[in-house]
Amino acid sequence: MRRVLRTVTVAAVIGIPALLLPAGPAAAADTCASDHFCAYQNASYHGKILDSRAVSGARVDVADNQVTSARNIRNNRWDGINIRSGPLPDQTVFRFAAQTSVANVGPNANDKIDYFDVH
Repeated sequence: MRRVLRTVTVAAVIGIPALLLPAGPAAAADTCASDHFCAYQNASYHGKILDSRAVSGARVDVADNQVTSARNIRNNRWDGINIRSGPLPDQTVFRFAAQTSVANVGPNANDKIDYFDVH
């Protein structure tokens, strides 16, 4: 807070409008290493909650109802699955194709993925 206050005060003293001062750096997206699948709690790859190299046939648990974006830097498909209650079978709500990044899974899958099936 002091740094911002000093910047605005100095700008006012030397006659530079505070609105023209550069903003702080934007938050960079979390990274995902080559040959990994990463899931994020927020859109545009922020708040990593999963980083995995699971192979085909695996079931990978993730924090329930938290996934909003993902990067699949692997050569297999990852299906986001929602656990449904009662006699209803679990439901595939999103498919992440190999070598894709999805900045926002949209309203049908957002905060609904409970685990991933790897194919």
